[in-house]
Amino acid sequence: MPNNENTIDRIQELIDTGTETQLSEELNSYHSADLADIIQQLKPEERLKCFPIIDEEKAADVIEYLPPQLQVEILGDIDTDLASRLISKLPHDEAADVLGDMEEDESQAYLEQLPKKFSSEVRELLTYNEDTAGGIMTPLVLTVYDNMTVKEALDTIRIKAEKENMELYYAYVVDKHNHLVGVVSLRNLITAPVDLNISDLMSKDLVKVHVDDYQGHIADIFMKYQFNALPVVDLYDHLKGIVTWDDVQDIVEEETTDEIFTSSGIVTDLGDDDDDILTGSLAH
Repeated sequence: MPNNENTIDRIQELIDTGTETQLSEELNSYHSADLADIIQQLKPEERLKCFPIIDEEKAADVIEYLPPQLQVEILGDIDTDLASRLISKLPHDEAADVLGDMEEDESQAYLEQLPKKFSSEVRELLTYNEDTAGGIMTPLVLTVYDNMTVKEALDTIRIKAEKENMELYYAYVVDKHNHLVGVVSLRNLITAPVDLNISDLMSKDLVKVHVDDYQGHIADIFMKYQFNALPVVDLYDHLKGIVTWDDVQDIVEEETTDEIFTSSGIVTDLGDDDDDILTGSLAH
């Protein structure tokens, strides 16, 4: 992003004296992450003028980059219909996090306005502890049935990929009761004979996590196996969603930092005053 102070000054000038078109063009010219930084430095009344004229896809991305408290504040300040549309454009797990930070009556009001399928899936995520696989997973999973041929599976994947914005790492194989029975890489699918049965192609050697497994355990599995994603199942082995590397990356980084500090003899579980001391010590 260009010089931050100059950028804020220019945007504030456009808010005060520019046209809505000029302000919209300026705001939409920034990357979502940079725009989130800008939004955080504006006054509440300035943010209220900006958000409705940001492209909705970009505005939803900006919401993801903001701190939780500011997410809730902005969504509460802007038009309710716009807020609902932005929430519906968030990944399911992010939408659940945002709604989980709201007052219950406000959260329920948005859930009533969201598209029925999206709302139902987010409601389920809200039933899980936010520190577990169920709380951070996305229910959008690329699945194929074990009795399909490769051609049928590829046709299914093509249709799902066009309709849903889902992670395309692996295709998870389920039976007719939605039990997770295998996994197949997209590379293997693309290169396999089209008449081959999925049950003969899939790998049954699965690494999976349970909806109630905590993030620390999941992070350990990611670090051990170097997967891009992990399937999440319930008590009866029904496939419920996937957890991606992005979902646990912060946890892994925290654990790695703690290990570095511990090996150096530095305690990381400190109070606020001690945090200041530690920060000052590390700065020298």
